[in-house]
Amino acid sequence: MAELRSNFKAIEAKLANGLRIQVTRRGEVVAEMFPPPTPLAVAAGSHAEKSKSWPDFLTARQAALRAIWGDKPVNFDTTALISEGRDRDLLP
Repeated sequence: MAELRSNFKAIEAKLANGLRIQVTRRGEVVAEMFPPPTPLAVAAGSHAEKSKSWPDFLTARQAALRAIWGDKPVNFDTTALISEGRDRDLLP
C-alpha cells in the first residue's frame, strides 16, 4: 500500500503497458489492478455493451386501458376520491 501511495505514477505507467498489479498489505493481497480492456475486447463480447431492447410498457398499459374503457376518456378527480376515502368511517 505504501508503494502504491508513493509511486502511483510508475504504477499507472505499468498499468498502461498492460501489466496486472496486486496490492498487498502485510503480505496479503487486498486488491488487484487491471489495465482497461482494449476497444476490440469490448466490442467482441462485453456484456455491458450489448444493447437489449426493453418491452414497451407504456404501449401495453395503454392497450390494456383501451380494452377496458374503450376510447372514452376517463375523467375523475383523484383528490376527491382520496378525500372521500379519508372521510369514511371504516370502523363499525
